[in-house]
Amino acid sequence: MIPIKVKDIAGAVKGRILSGDPETTISSISLDSRSLKSGDFFIPLRGEHFDGHRFIPAAIAAGAAGFFTDSVDEAATGKLAGKNVVAVEVEDSGRAFNELAGLVRSRLKARVIGITGSTGKTTTKDILAALTGESFNTLASEKNYNNEIGTPLTLTKAKPETEVLIVEMGMRGLGQIASLAGLARPEIGIVTNVGLTHLGPLGSKENIAAAKAELIEALPASGYAILNADDEWTPLLRRKTRAGVVTFGLSAGADFGADDITLDESARPRWRLLTSGRPGPVVQLNIPGRHNIVNALAAIAAATLIGVDIETIAGGLGRVRLPEMRLTIARSQAGATIINDAYNANPASMAGALDTLVNVKPDARHIAVLGQMSELGEESFGAHKELGRLAAGLGVDRLVAVGASAQATARSALAAGMAKAAVTWAPTNEAASSLLKDLVDPGDVVLVKGSRVAGMESIADRLIREN
Repeated sequence: MIPIKVKDIAGAVKGRILSGDPETTISSISLDSRSLKSGDFFIPLRGEHFDGHRFIPAAIAAGAAGFFTDSVDEAATGKLAGKNVVAVEVEDSGRAFNELAGLVRSRLKARVIGITGSTGKTTTKDILAALTGESFNTLASEKNYNNEIGTPLTLTKAKPETEVLIVEMGMRGLGQIASLAGLARPEIGIVTNVGLTHLGPLGSKENIAAAKAELIEALPASGYAILNADDEWTPLLRRKTRAGVVTFGLSAGADFGADDITLDESARPRWRLLTSGRPGPVVQLNIPGRHNIVNALAAIAAATLIGVDIETIAGGLGRVRLPEMRLTIARSQAGATIINDAYNANPASMAGALDTLVNVKPDARHIAVLGQMSELGEESFGAHKELGRLAAGLGVDRLVAVGASAQATARSALAAGMAKAAVTWAPTNEAASSLLKDLVDPGDVVLVKGSRVAGMESIADRLIREN
């Protein structure tokens, strides 16, 4: 974190210093007493089932330099802290955390890029970090830390030397991205796409589009909104920003596009980069999936806007690494190829993963193990049916549908022409794992994918160990 004196922190969060030296400088924070390092400032958050204030003694024992508290027991707090530990009383520790992050942001000189979208935002963030990291001191959101805790946590990790800060922004309802964007104050905003993710909580695709638009509505007139030329909602989004608009995608006329696309045997895409329709260099992405070309184009657009040259961009694409359970390819003990994409699922990402499956070792037998897609509301049944039709249409050799929602996927695949012997429904992950133990042969390629709540990584892990 940018070093900040306690007295400045207390002023920003409207807090009262109960103990310790106001001139103490804080340069790192911790939300977890178990991983706290000596000198960290402890922020005890509250949730539905936990209260971080219970762990203030543990944080002090671990060497915390100070802590927030919204406890009313001033005497006990002062006694606990003693003279050498700073205790700052605040009205609400969660709000104080956001205000501290805002203070850090106000002192940053870094260029801030915000990323949101129904699918692909974490992948786009990771690609962009690889592209900017060679030229600039870059900090990006860890994993998919993209909510009301993850965003301020990312901001407080920024250092004085940070030059590019990439902030992923997710949401579960209207107004949440607006709040995160107000905190991070990005000058460049990327909307990867508008899809059905979170349709259940938001109620309509129009509301999803409105929620994603909150990022680009927050951009300054001097900034840039980077929008998907292939997305039907882009004309609406374009009207909602005062910033300049740059487009990416495979549609004709995109500012950043692709041509001459090929996939290698691991389904890693190679293409000729198009800039405003003009042919550029041939580049290769070091992660599988034709659909990731579009994510890469969004990242290329942002990297170009902040001054990364095309040679550096081409090199960065070859160094991209994705987190575990995002199209992670592993070899089982018996020689099968397992694609673990179990981190999450929605209709668009399922389509991309299935296309990747059939393009990994094209001559192999391809098995799709597909679980539920959550938060689709009234579209859930239709989306799971469409998934079955898609699997059949792409030529998947075997389909194992897992969980109650996936019954519609299995029935739809049969109706679309897959043989009865090629389609199986399993009620649970355990049942699917038992079935796959005998079904998967050496040389097969197996995709395992479902929403986070389905926990389908257990299937992938067992396949790697046992098959």
